[in-house]
Amino acid sequence: MRYAYFDFIYNLGGAQKSTIDLINNLSSNGFDILLFDAHGECDRFTQAANQKGLKYYVVKPIDNSVLGRKNKFKRILSILRYFPTYFATTLSLIRKVREDKVEFIWTNTFKGLFPLLLVKFFLKKRIGFFVRGEGAFKHGSKLKTFLHKNFVDVFFVQSENIRSQSNYFSQNHNNVFIINNIIDLDALDIGDNFDFDKNFINIALPASVIPEKGIKEAIEAMKTLVAKCNIKLYIIGNTFEGKANTRAFFQEMKDYIAKYELDNHIEFLGFRDDVLNIIKGADLVLLPSYSEGMPRVVMEAMALETFVIATNVGAIPDLLFNNLDYMIKPRDHREIEKAILKFVSERRYLGDKLESNKNFIQANYSRANQLARFKMFTDWL
Repeated sequence: MRYAYFDFIYNLGGAQKSTIDLINNLSSNGFDILLFDAHGECDRFTQAANQKGLKYYVVKPIDNSVLGRKNKFKRILSILRYFPTYFATTLSLIRKVREDKVEFIWTNTFKGLFPLLLVKFFLKKRIGFFVRGEGAFKHGSKLKTFLHKNFVDVFFVQSENIRSQSNYFSQNHNNVFIINNIIDLDALDIGDNFDFDKNFINIALPASVIPEKGIKEAIEAMKTLVAKCNIKLYIIGNTFEGKANTRAFFQEMKDYIAKYELDNHIEFLGFRDDVLNIIKGADLVLLPSYSEGMPRVVMEAMALETFVIATNVGAIPDLLFNNLDYMIKPRDHREIEKAILKFVSERRYLGDKLESNKNFIQANYSRANQLARFKMFTDWL
């Protein structure tokens, strides 16, 4: 039986790396899986997929399909301009599915769902939706809810915590399968540790510089924290300066840092290939996101025995159940302050927890576990 995964891929973040890991793991164990990228807009993703030897195909090559978060009028114009390309991409996908004899295809974005609905209608194929985070149903429109409940055959989620909320998608859980991310410690490309200033408590925040990652709240927390402890925050992630809305947010954050004279305590490192080195060398990893799936950076930090403070969203409670005191509410800089001060006072006593976190990741998020979970789905199918 041949399977396919379809997505609109714009960057190589944690979710996309996890997609490559999943397809590679399944392909290496006898599953015939194709990876369909709508437009091939991220060279780093294309390179990573080809390096793994995946069956990777670009459906309809174009340079820029991002609609962005413009005002309503400009967004409508962008949608109208993009629609012919979207329609052509859908037709190309239908043709690829038919020619390659794909029997089951899934996506993880609402943008990818409409082409799959037409695949289901015209080719009578079964389709799936991968719920990478709780945002998929917390911010779902009535149209999304209707389409999910009435036309999607199978749902994949990343954890039991997300699965427990899946009534949004279906009346029962019989067609909801957990497919967790994996961390293979032996395969992680870790070089020399980042050159941190050891006079500081060094905090790594590995995330794109967008509001949803809690960047503003982290910076607001630093305004108070620098008066209480010798601390430095490194924000590691794409700043998307080529896009108007994210460029404005990045500038707002830089202005805020300058206004409160935090320049010596907060540094933007941009996109880095050595993020694992930074995570390993940091004293603490902070992830104050508003919503998440199963964040790869949290799993990597746990595997590398770096302590984590993160918001209690998505699959994070499944990961940090041993560190409940360090899970925080989203959108609250005071929660970040409180958790970091707690870490500063307790850090010398956390060695056992760090080792326990590493053992937990190795025992529960291996390639074998992921493969076994996917086989549960294929047996059902």
